[in-house]
Amino acid sequence: MSYRDPDIFAELRHRSDWERKKGPRDPYKLDRMRLYAQRAGNPQDALRGVYHVAGSKGKGSTALFLAGLLETLGYKTGLYTSPHLSFWSERITRAGIFWDSRAYEQALGQALQYAVRDETVFEILTLAAWLLFLQQGCERTVIEVGLGGRLDATNLVSPFRCLITRLELEHTDVLGNTLTEIASEKAGIIKPGVAVWTYRQHPEAASVLAETAARQGSPLYVLEEEYEWKGIAEAGGVSVEMQRPGSTYRWKQPNLSFAIARNAALALACVLEAEQTSEEGIDALLQNLPKVSLPARMEWIAGDPPVLLDGAHTPQSIEELVQVLRRLARPLVLVYGANADKDVGAMARRLDGLADRAVLTQSGHPRSLPPAELVPFFGRNAEVIPDPQLAFVRACQMCPPGGLVVVTGSLYLAAAVRELVVPC
Repeated sequence: MSYRDPDIFAELRHRSDWERKKGPRDPYKLDRMRLYAQRAGNPQDALRGVYHVAGSKGKGSTALFLAGLLETLGYKTGLYTSPHLSFWSERITRAGIFWDSRAYEQALGQALQYAVRDETVFEILTLAAWLLFLQQGCERTVIEVGLGGRLDATNLVSPFRCLITRLELEHTDVLGNTLTEIASEKAGIIKPGVAVWTYRQHPEAASVLAETAARQGSPLYVLEEEYEWKGIAEAGGVSVEMQRPGSTYRWKQPNLSFAIARNAALALACVLEAEQTSEEGIDALLQNLPKVSLPARMEWIAGDPPVLLDGAHTPQSIEELVQVLRRLARPLVLVYGANADKDVGAMARRLDGLADRAVLTQSGHPRSLPPAELVPFFGRNAEVIPDPQLAFVRACQMCPPGGLVVVTGSLYLAAAVRELVVPC
């Protein structure tokens, strides 16, 4: 790979990193971030046009679509997402494009100067993103929530629009054991009078969002209530149509997932409502929407054999992958690995009988499950190869003519394999 993180990111190795289970046992609090931001002069208060995105699934792709659309309209747009696949720099970009290394050195160096000792890596990067976006004169910013919403470090921003993507049971040890509790945490990003966009949710979650928006005096827009939305699977992607009286928007999303196509529709609907957009601007949005790249999210890599990378790591997202694979109707070789805190049994049941062969592996992330522990879920015929890249090579060797290698179970696993097949 030709890209390399600026050297200053190495300083993060010495900091508490909850994503890797390194550091304080209780990182999920906002008071520490509030003090940290105050030391830096509360740069979040000066950010312009903030789109704040929360959700259990799809918030990363929605944020990326938003940033791409806003750039298309001519706004210099900062994008903050997590986690990263290969480089720390991926988290703080201009609509998915790396900034100059000096921008990272300046912003992260400043953020580290304000840090005392308790700040987590996520909090440091959050502050660095705010500083960088201000230093670069961003006219719009898209901020993805890290975990939850109410107590997430990003929740100090004053949003221009809020978006909440699909809600489901996840991080139950932190967010709660019911969909109502989780939705309440996610709804914590809703601010008084700020419009909120979402799509049709489970009734339990939808009720929480509606009640919170009403309490805050915030307009709540539901995609399916504002537009007639549909996606049609075709060769090479999903054709999307959004329609309301007097307006019809069509484009083809070069991605195999209906869920991602819906995220694109949600982002488009929000931007059309929030920004003054001419007919020429709308045409540009529809032309550029399919160009937004979504690494390791239903990402098709042409080759012999072709590869489908998907970081699905919940039963629901695995089910969406299964539906896509059934439509493809090709022989499959599965490369699978998962983190120890995921519902491996439920994911394995959905994948059962779908692939001709399976190679069990791990991403190398501290939370990744040893692949030998996956054998009971996938059967003794599955091969165990702990090194993810060697596991991928073996899967390619096993793949029959006309077949497909599918890498899934963990975004970190998809990232590890992606380094082999996608040049940077």
